[in-house]
Amino acid sequence: MTDQDEPREPIEPREPATPEPAMPEPATPEPAMPEPAVSAARVDPEQFVAAPEDSDFTEIDPDVEPEANGPRPSALHVAGRVSVRVITGIFLVAVVAVVLAAASIVPLPSVPASSAVRGAPSTVVTPIPTAEQLVCPGGLLRLASASGKGATKASSLGVAATDAGASSGSVTSKAFSTSDAGTGGGAAAPQLLSSPPVAAGSRIPTIVAGAQSESISTDEFAGLASAACSAPSADVWLSGGATSVGRTTLLMLANPSDVLATVSIHIFGENGAVTAPGTDGIIVAPRGQRVLSLAGFAPGLVSPVVHVQSAGGQVVATLEQSTVRGIQPGGMDFVGSSANLERTTVIPGVAVTGTSAVQGQLGESGFEDLQTTLRVYLPGVKSAQVSVSVVSETGTLAGKAITAEVNAGKVTDLPIDSLPDGSYTIIVRAPVPVLASVRVSTAGSAADANRTDFAWLTSAPLLTTTALVTIATGMTPSIHFDNPTRKNETVTLTPVGATDAAGSGEVTVTVPAGAAVTSPVVAGATYRLGGYTGLYAAVSGVTDGGVTGYVVSPAEQGSTPIRVYG
Repeated sequence: MTDQDEPREPIEPREPATPEPAMPEPATPEPAMPEPAVSAARVDPEQFVAAPEDSDFTEIDPDVEPEANGPRPSALHVAGRVSVRVITGIFLVAVVAVVLAAASIVPLPSVPASSAVRGAPSTVVTPIPTAEQLVCPGGLLRLASASGKGATKASSLGVAATDAGASSGSVTSKAFSTSDAGTGGGAAAPQLLSSPPVAAGSRIPTIVAGAQSESISTDEFAGLASAACSAPSADVWLSGGATSVGRTTLLMLANPSDVLATVSIHIFGENGAVTAPGTDGIIVAPRGQRVLSLAGFAPGLVSPVVHVQSAGGQVVATLEQSTVRGIQPGGMDFVGSSANLERTTVIPGVAVTGTSAVQGQLGESGFEDLQTTLRVYLPGVKSAQVSVSVVSETGTLAGKAITAEVNAGKVTDLPIDSLPDGSYTIIVRAPVPVLASVRVSTAGSAADANRTDFAWLTSAPLLTTTALVTIATGMTPSIHFDNPTRKNETVTLTPVGATDAAGSGEVTVTVPAGAAVTSPVVAGATYRLGGYTGLYAAVSGVTDGGVTGYVVSPAEQGSTPIRVYG
């Protein structure tokens, strides 16, 4: 594996060069002579006013000799006009001298040297710390009811198990009041997580974490799906799903604020941007959820990517994909938001399981999407070559790096072959920022060999400060760390909140430079992660015939100190 460069030290700005003072131009004395007459070319004819008939004005004819234009003014008259101008000039000079003398007597205000060093007066104000608010997407949904009615209306498939924890105090959960799926106010609705107000005088903000999971097995739907509870945002990228035959993808928009959110969505696929009516001006009510079928905007898409932008209230956007092959359920999963587009994109916690069972079904019609696949989207208009490295958590590269030319504005799916069971980190590098995600699949054991499932694993943000993560229940969980730096990192996992039944204690994990490792964790527990300078992290979960995962994000603190000037 090629080590990544350490973060660059910030470049100190150069002091601006002090310009040499400019020498003043020597003053040119005005000639002591009468002002020149205005040129006839500058006179506006429309503004010219004729002299009255009884005035002493005599029009001068330029074509006639001066003598013919009338007598010249007398020398005494000219001398009088010059004397008036001289006297006026002497008076103005005297006034200026008096003003300058007064300025030299009156003391001017001075700025103390200490004030010049400190700069403008300012005060650091620390707002009352507020709790972080997170949204869990709620239970799995389907189009149509169990009886088949309302083919375009979403309905609930069940209730997700939600776990949460906080750095201090307890966590409250409140159901969203309205939902297109008819779950508003109930246990299957999206949940708003928060903690009570902090004690008076406290300077420590409360950090909240949460996660949910749901396992379903019916004649029509089967799969293990999990998601981290997320902070709202005005700009979200979602990479995953499909709207081809047998694949249904729902876009779920949750508005946790007290104001309306107006949402626009931009859809991209294997053939470029999708133009469809109804993608702008989508209204999401306060504490409400909208559920939209992606096929209603873009049917037949194999590789969709969705960009969600909101004005007014911020939203939490999530995709949910379900697969049915003929009459056989093929899995379900949530697709959470991806990290910001970067030139180096890291996807940790890629859990590959059930490889032999999957290989046995890949040759069948409709099972092609069981293949482990990397989805890449390159915004803009300039195509680029991307390099893909697959790093095993055993410390070795899983084959040679893959290079591929990716067309700008189009979504590209790259198959990743021959990965044995295990855990991996996938790293995508490009000369321009890209969006990437990975789809992995699994199949059941001999007892349930026909059951298949998949998971969409998104890119992770870099953790540089203390973070909190909740481990979802209903699965065998692991936490994965990837170290992009050139030195070993040590991360401590400290349980917070209620102690789990197994009585887990603090765990210390060493992550070698440029490598990735896995650590077992307790389902339902919330951990504080600390002690590192830079790591990527994700949680994975497996069951017999089920696979899922979600990334660990940095805490979004609701209040931080600010400096007020004045």
